[in-house]
Amino acid sequence: MRNLISGIIGLAWGGFILVACVLRGGPQGEGAYYAGQICALVMGVLFFVGGVVYFILGLRELRPDVPRKKRRRVVGRVRKRRRSRWDEDD
Repeated sequence: MRNLISGIIGLAWGGFILVACVLRGGPQGEGAYYAGQICALVMGVLFFVGGVVYFILGLRELRPDVPRKKRRRVVGRVRKRRRSRWDEDD
């Protein structure tokens, strides 16, 4: 549920930033003002992409009927017992 909420917030926030940039006609001005607008545009894109990822992860958590992939266990490989440095049984 946390992923779903984070995804919705990221989508909304990033979407608002991108829409505001498009409505204003893109970055304008020069110098630091222009650089700040470019950084805001990049941040909006990152929020939007992160929101999409977390939204998809949140939707996956809501559907428990879909089986998750299990890790394949390697057959025939025996784990050795770790020995401590202070083991005097040699």
